[in-house]
Amino acid sequence: MAKHSAQSQTKREQREARRRQERRKKMMQWGGLGLFALIIIGGLIWFLTRPTNASAAPMGEVVAALSRDHIPVGTDPGPYSTNPPAGGRHFPTTFDPGFYAEEDVASMPKYPLGYLVHDLEHGYVIYWYNCQADPSIDCTDMQNAIKQVIQENNNFKVLGFPWSSQKEPLVMTSWGRILRLNTDDLDTMRAFYKGNVDKGPEKTEN
Repeated sequence: MAKHSAQSQTKREQREARRRQERRKKMMQWGGLGLFALIIIGGLIWFLTRPTNASAAPMGEVVAALSRDHIPVGTDPGPYSTNPPAGGRHFPTTFDPGFYAEEDVASMPKYPLGYLVHDLEHGYVIYWYNCQADPSIDCTDMQNAIKQVIQENNNFKVLGFPWSSQKEPLVMTSWGRILRLNTDDLDTMRAFYKGNVDKGPEKTEN
């Protein structure tokens, strides 16, 4: 009787050991699946939020022979070879990325181009807009299109800036490139950013 009881206990222990082994095996399998899922999710997030596509060709008219000289803040940096500029002399500091409204200009430092051209040198894309250039253009729609591109790209190296002296409602520049538009063509605006962002002479800088 004692022998039978001992054998039964041994079998129960063996079954329990097998169950524990199966549980550990399942936990390891689920852990591996979880890690794999995290890697996939992380890859998708990077793919969807990456700031640029290095394979996209730059867009716009080429503007050559641009000076990269730094000049003292407060010094007139002009004249530039294009209006608005696509490069040239500039200050040693920059403006922050984002959208700038017309009312923001009044409180800005003197010669904003000196800061903005330095942004271009760092690989920024700037959307210059002039609401008075064409009365048929809906200024709010144009500004919203610029804001949309900025938001879609997480504010990465992109600016919207009012510029009343340009003849076109919308002009896009990066370092050495300029593209003029008579309407807020969102597809073209997105393509210009994709092809031109982070391709300035100092693109590794913020």
